Amino acid sequence: MHPLGVLDSDEGGMGLVALRLLHTHHLPTFFWGLNYGAPHESVLAALLFAVIRPSPLVLKSVPIVLSGVTAVLTWRIGRILVGERAGRWAGVFFWAAPAAFVWWATKIALYWGSLTLALVVLLLLCRLGQRARDDAWYPPWREAGEAALLGLATGLAFWANPQTLYIMVPAYLWYAPRLLRRWRELPVIGATALLGAAPWIRYNLIHHWVSFQFAPQPAVAGGYAGRVRQFFQIALPMALGLKVPYTRAWVFGALGLAVFVVALALFVVGAFRLPAPARLLVFLAAVYPFLFAYSPYSWYVDHPRYLVFLAPTVAILLGALLARRLAFWAVAGGAALVALSVFGLAVMNSTGKTAPYGPDVPVPADLAPLDQLLTRYNVHYAFADYWLAYRTTFETREKTLVSPTYVVRDPVIDTRVRAAPVPDYIFIATSRSLETFQTLCSNRGVQLAVHRNGPFAVVIPEQRVLPEDVRPAWQP
Repeated sequence: MHPLGVLDSDEGGMGLVALRLLHTHHLPTFFWGLNYGAPHESVLAALLFAVIRPSPLVLKSVPIVLSGVTAVLTWRIGRILVGERAGRWAGVFFWAAPAAFVWWATKIALYWGSLTLALVVLLLLCRLGQRARDDAWYPPWREAGEAALLGLATGLAFWANPQTLYIMVPAYLWYAPRLLRRWRELPVIGATALLGAAPWIRYNLIHHWVSFQFAPQPAVAGGYAGRVRQFFQIALPMALGLKVPYTRAWVFGALGLAVFVVALALFVVGAFRLPAPARLLVFLAAVYPFLFAYSPYSWYVDHPRYLVFLAPTVAILLGALLARRLAFWAVAGGAALVALSVFGLAVMNSTGKTAPYGPDVPVPADLAPLDQLLTRYNVHYAFADYWLAYRTTFETREKTLVSPTYVVRDPVIDTRVRAAPVPDYIFIATSRSLETFQTLCSNRGVQLAVHRNGPFAVVIPEQRVLPEDVRPAWQP
């Protein structure tokens, strides 16, 4: 597998949730270790695992397919707001660029399923606006059905990821007058929204509204205003493919900055030339930075994942711009975007920044040498760095249960590993943590058998050692 497509432990955790759903029929309200973020994508993975042998490729097919679905939804929304031709271009642009989101489309997480649901909400609201403009008449059963679907999608989207509010709040505000004129449907929308969000509501009633409690996040200079500034200085250029994720470097140096300034100017000028229905896009784009900056997690801008909910809006606006030009320029613009995406992926790969560190060296792309070690020495219960733990557990299909030495997301796996008489340890052989672990165990009088194969090492202690007994070993 290409290094950019390697499974990481966050994804491995999503896969393990799917396996547990398949085998025990248990589905957590939120992804392990979080008080937000529903495992919708794990449900889809479980459906696949029921008919196809679990593997990283099958797991990654879920976000890849969902990114395609969101591209189709982007087209359908675009055709209502800016026309069929522009909508088609928007769908293509969304799926093919920029590099950061093309790469992110291979990551099963909390984003593609929630974005799909948010776009379903936006599409249904756009259809509502279109019917009002066309004075179209639908049978009452169809009106009630769409109202129920709108509410259900809203509730499911909120449960899936609170960042869907970046799309849904301004969209509902925009269409509020039309919704109020159809006041008879509001109880249906409200009831089905509560149904969709019922797991979220139930969990928070039991756990004292923990979803509104956030762990302290790194401070951004300037507070809220500083986070807005980061949106424009770092996150937005990265989401447009003009800055390299993780390094924050402009793709084309000063030229990239110039392109970004021109893009913002075109947005401002083009906003006044859009047809009336498309002004919703301007509203969505204009309020996004301020909703984004409100989130406690908006400090993180080294990858633009929190702007994926803005991407369909940008794609439709770009499609509208190119659809007004000659076909040649539209094709040329599309080709340039695809080329920029390919170039961006190459740069991301060359930096090596996309690989997680475990904890001080990159995690190898290929776990085959580790699997050989685990099989050879009959390792069934072990501890490892977080970025190895859940990935190893999933890729061995739970033949070896590995719990992290820090950031324990699943207490079930951790309990079973700790219940082993003498748990083993897994390391990346070149990591300083291996040497530190050996030194600390030696100081405690614990003998170790160290077995290496390629970039990995399996350590088998002669007596029981737990991660908290040798805490300094896990520092990067």
